[in-house]
Formats: sequence, structure tokens, C-alpha cells
Amino acid sequence: MPQVSARILENAAQPAEAQRYLALKLALESNVAEVYDAQQAKEAGMVLVDARNAESFAEAHIPGAINLSAKDVTAAAVASFDKNAVYVTYCGGPACNASTKTAEKLAGLGFKVKEFSGGLPKWQEKGYSVQTGA
Repeated sequence: MPQVSARILENAAQPAEAQRYLALKLALESNVAEVYDAQQAKEAGMVLVDARNAESFAEAHIPGAINLSAKDVTAAAVASFDKNAVYVTYCGGPACNASTKTAEKLAGLGFKVKEFSGGLPKWQEKGYSVQTGA
């Protein structure tokens, strides 16, 4: 058996600490299957938020998503949003952090958020349909 790096052993979290972190990570993130299943079930209370710019949104977005970039998240802009809903943000994939920025701003205004980290590329990779236009 190969020798394990000392760095891995030194930095390993204790089980309880790892469980807390991973539970929080699961509470804050969603994957393509969860988003697709919730959408197909027409689950009330989930709002998909495309955090990319308006031009990218018009080119292609997940059906039913609203377009809201971080720069547009203000108390006035989201005043009519449902505080009981869960806002699932996505953007252009793992190399994009627009969904993180938008989710952070929404959370700061008191909204429940999750981030769909695979974004539109993962959605399209699975062959799920997209919409075009504003």
C-alpha cells in the first residue's frame, strides 16, 4: 500500500467537524438532478435564478428561470420576492462565480438560497431543454 502524505494526515478534520461542514455544504448547494427533478415536479417554493448578464440569459437559460445578476440585487429590486421560497442560483459553470455572488447578496437580504454549481453547462450536458429570449 502506498504511503499516505503527512500533509493529508495532518489536515484531516475530525469526524464531527467534517459532518458539520458537509451538512452545511449540502444545505447550500444543489446538483443538476435535484434541480431538474424539482422543476419536473413543479415544486412550489423553488425559484431558479440565472445570475449571468442579460445577453447570456437571452441566448439560453433554464426554462422558468428569472434573470438576476448580483449587481441588480437590491432591497428595492427584490422587495416583492417570496421570503419563504428557496432561490437556486446558477451561472456559466464552475469557472463562473456569478451565482455565488448573487446567492450571497440574496442571503444578505434575508432570502433562503442554494447554489447550483454545475450551472447551465451541466444542464445542457445532460440534454435538458433551454429557453431563449428575455
